[in-house]
Parts: sequence; structure tokens; C-alpha cells
Amino acid sequence: MSGTGGNIRINLDGVVSTRPSAGRQVYGFSILFCNGFLEATKVYVGYGQRQRQTGLPSTEFETTCMQLVQAFRTELRHLGQSGEMVAMFSLLHADQVELGIDRNRYVIGPDDGLFDRKHVLIPDVLLPAEQTVEAAMKPLFDLVWQASGIPRSLNYNEAGERIP
Repeated sequence: MSGTGGNIRINLDGVVSTRPSAGRQVYGFSILFCNGFLEATKVYVGYGQRQRQTGLPSTEFETTCMQLVQAFRTELRHLGQSGEMVAMFSLLHADQVELGIDRNRYVIGPDDGLFDRKHVLIPDVLLPAEQTVEAAMKPLFDLVWQASGIPRSLNYNEAGERIP
């Protein structure tokens, strides 16, 4: 998910790639499981505007997820599969996270963008193969924004189209 290479090795689960940062701390990993499932993680570190420990940059987060799903679809189609998949999303320690939103661009409340629980576990979202990645991912992104107190992803217009 980070867009950089890492250490790749085979293990009992399948093939795992870790992305260490300086000091060998792992800030993400990806696993291709033996059963064909894929999992990718990324650790976001930084400071939100409200002194939360971590900021989740909304546009970067969504773009990274869409690139990952597109790469997964490409690989599935290369393997002769349809490209349809189910996405699951978890945000751990969400009570320490602020969704990165341009507060000068949108009229939102002071607590909007803050998650109200320790862990946000988004329900499974079907990503139909016939939809574009942008259209297929919108329901998942809307749920993440709703979890932070905002009705929908503001990176899409009212018609549900991705804003460039």
C-alpha cells in the first residue's frame, strides 16, 4: 500500500512483503494468502489539526486504496478471474485519529472528522468487476467518512462522481 518495495518472503500463510522504515520499524505489510485472499496495511503517522496523535489524509488514503484495488483487479484478471472482490477496512486506534479534511474548503462542525470509538471496523463492501474502481470504492469511503461524523466522502460530488 505504500508504493515502495519491501522485504518479501514465503511463510505458512502465503507470501508476505513488509515495508520497514528507518530503524527497521515496519510501517506496513501485504500478504497474498494461499487461498487467494489479499491483505494490505499501512501505518499512518503524523499529527492532526486537533492535537490527535495521527492524521488520516482523506484524499491520499482514498487514492492509495483505489490504486491498490486497481492493482489487485489487474492481477486477478491476469490470473483469469473476474476482478470482483470484497473490500474490508479497519482503522485501529481510531480514537487517536483525525480524518484529514481541508476545513477551509468545507463547512463542517468542530468535531467532524473525529472518530468516536477505539476501532472502526467497516462492514464488507462488494466491489463489482463491471464498475470503475472510483464508483466501486465510493460506498466504502462514504462509510469511513460517516464514522468520523460526515455524511459522505467529500471527494465525490453530489452525483457520486469522483472530484479530480
